[in-house]
Amino acid sequence: MEAPPSVVTPEAAMSQLAVVKKSLHVAVKKSLHVAVKKSLHVAVKKSQLAVARPTVAIPAAIALAAKIADADSWRNFSPRRAIAMDASQLAAVKK
Repeated sequence: MEAPPSVVTPEAAMSQLAVVKKSLHVAVKKSLHVAVKKSLHVAVKKSQLAVARPTVAIPAAIALAAKIADADSWRNFSPRRAIAMDASQLAAVKK
């Protein structure tokens, strides 16, 4: 006995097509979400590194400039004290 040939109605075909379309949409959305998440993670890491490099380099550059400017007292140089002194001098000038 042979099985009767299956006849697919247009409604059934459209229903199957809608299911496939929805599953593809979900899969694409998930993969796009993962790709965006990874690229944002990489961008954040790069920006953190870009900020960290100058943050580390600035105190070293200040100390080097102080060392060059005054070879005798560079060991006593403090960036905080220098900034506070600059701020107080600026306040005195503004008065």
